[in-house]
Amino acid sequence: MTSVRKVSEIKLDIERSVKREGTFDAVRKQAFAIVNSDGFLDELQKRVAVDIRSMVRCNPERLSKEDLRSMIRHHLRTKYVPEITEKVNSSVDREWLKSQLAENVKAKVPIFPL
Repeated sequence: MTSVRKVSEIKLDIERSVKREGTFDAVRKQAFAIVNSDGFLDELQKRVAVDIRSMVRCNPERLSKEDLRSMIRHHLRTKYVPEITEKVNSSVDREWLKSQLAENVKAKVPIFPL
Protein backbone atom coordinates (compact mmCIF):
# COMPACT_ATOMS: atom_id res chain seq x y z
CA MET A 1 0.00 0.00 0.00
CA THR A 2 1.39 3.37 -0.95
CA SER A 3 1.28 6.18 1.52
CA VAL A 4 -0.43 9.42 0.61
CA ARG A 5 1.91 12.38 0.63
CA LYS A 6 0.90 15.68 2.13
CA VAL A 7 0.44 18.67 -0.16
CA SER A 8 3.20 20.51 1.71
CA GLU A 9 5.64 17.66 0.97
CA ILE A 10 4.75 17.73 -2.72
CA LYS A 11 5.19 21.52 -2.84
CA LEU A 12 8.57 21.26 -1.16
CA ASP A 13 9.72 18.56 -3.59
CA ILE A 14 8.67 20.66 -6.58
CA GLU A 15 10.36 23.76 -5.18
CA ARG A 16 13.61 21.87 -4.60
CA SER A 17 13.49 20.36 -8.08
CA VAL A 18 12.89 23.72 -9.77
CA LYS A 19 15.75 25.28 -7.81
CA ARG A 20 18.08 22.36 -8.52
CA GLU A 21 17.52 22.64 -12.28
CA GLY A 22 18.36 26.34 -12.27
CA THR A 23 14.95 27.44 -13.54
CA PHE A 24 14.35 29.44 -10.39
CA ASP A 25 17.71 31.21 -10.73
CA ALA A 26 17.03 32.13 -14.35
CA VAL A 27 13.63 33.63 -13.48
CA ARG A 28 15.09 35.37 -10.42
CA LYS A 29 17.77 37.00 -12.59
CA GLN A 30 15.14 38.19 -15.08
CA ALA A 31 13.03 39.63 -12.24
CA PHE A 32 16.12 41.34 -10.79
CA ALA A 33 16.80 42.96 -14.17
CA ILE A 34 13.19 44.18 -14.37
CA VAL A 35 13.29 45.69 -10.87
CA ASN A 36 16.68 47.31 -11.45
CA SER A 37 15.87 48.63 -14.93
CA ASP A 38 15.59 52.19 -13.61
CA GLY A 39 18.64 51.96 -11.32
CA PHE A 40 16.52 51.46 -8.21
CA LEU A 41 18.81 48.94 -6.54
CA ASP A 42 22.00 50.92 -7.19
CA GLU A 43 20.43 54.03 -5.68
CA LEU A 44 19.07 52.01 -2.76
CA GLN A 45 22.49 50.50 -2.10
CA LYS A 46 24.02 53.99 -1.86
CA ARG A 47 21.33 55.15 0.58
CA VAL A 48 21.81 52.05 2.74
CA ALA A 49 25.58 52.61 2.83
CA VAL A 50 25.11 56.20 4.01
CA ASP A 51 22.64 55.10 6.72
CA ILE A 52 24.91 52.33 7.97
CA ARG A 53 27.95 54.62 8.12
CA SER A 54 26.04 57.18 10.16
CA MET A 55 24.71 54.48 12.50
CA VAL A 56 28.22 53.16 13.11
CA ARG A 57 29.61 56.67 13.71
CA CYS A 58 26.81 57.78 16.04
CA ASN A 59 26.74 54.73 18.31
CA PRO A 60 28.89 54.48 21.41
CA GLU A 61 32.02 52.36 21.31
CA ARG A 62 30.83 50.23 24.20
CA LEU A 63 28.13 48.77 21.96
CA SER A 64 28.94 45.15 21.12
CA LYS A 65 29.19 43.90 17.55
CA GLU A 66 26.08 41.78 18.02
CA ASP A 67 24.09 44.77 19.31
CA LEU A 68 25.23 46.85 16.37
CA ARG A 69 24.34 44.07 13.91
CA SER A 70 20.93 43.76 15.52
CA MET A 71 20.34 47.51 15.21
CA ILE A 72 21.37 47.46 11.56
CA ARG A 73 19.13 44.46 10.76
CA HIS A 74 16.18 46.14 12.47
CA HIS A 75 16.83 49.37 10.58
CA LEU A 76 17.01 47.54 7.25
CA ARG A 77 13.83 45.56 7.94
CA THR A 78 11.80 48.56 9.01
CA LYS A 79 13.04 51.14 6.53
CA TYR A 80 14.07 49.31 3.36
CA VAL A 81 12.27 45.97 3.16
CA PRO A 82 8.83 47.59 2.71
CA GLU A 83 10.25 49.84 -0.02
CA ILE A 84 11.84 46.88 -1.81
CA THR A 85 8.65 44.84 -1.48
CA GLU A 86 6.57 47.66 -2.96
CA LYS A 87 9.00 48.09 -5.86
CA VAL A 88 9.08 44.37 -6.64
CA ASN A 89 5.30 44.05 -6.45
CA SER A 90 4.78 47.03 -8.74
CA SER A 91 7.51 46.04 -11.23
CA VAL A 92 7.18 42.28 -11.59
CA ASP A 93 3.92 41.07 -13.05
CA ARG A 94 2.77 38.03 -11.12
CA GLU A 95 1.19 36.48 -14.21
CA TRP A 96 4.53 36.72 -16.02
CA LEU A 97 6.23 35.07 -13.06
CA LYS A 98 3.66 32.28 -12.95
CA SER A 99 3.94 31.66 -16.68
CA GLN A 100 7.74 31.42 -16.43
CA LEU A 101 7.53 28.61 -13.91
CA ALA A 102 4.21 26.99 -14.87
CA GLU A 103 5.46 24.53 -17.48
CA ASN A 104 8.33 23.42 -15.29
CA VAL A 105 6.03 22.87 -12.32
CA LYS A 106 3.42 21.04 -14.42
CA ALA A 107 6.06 18.59 -15.54
CA LYS A 108 6.87 17.82 -11.91
CA VAL A 109 3.32 17.27 -10.64
CA PRO A 110 2.16 13.71 -11.07
CA ILE A 111 -1.33 13.44 -12.51
CA PHE A 112 -3.49 10.98 -10.70
CA PRO A 113 -6.56 9.46 -12.31
CA LEU A 114 -9.82 10.34 -10.63
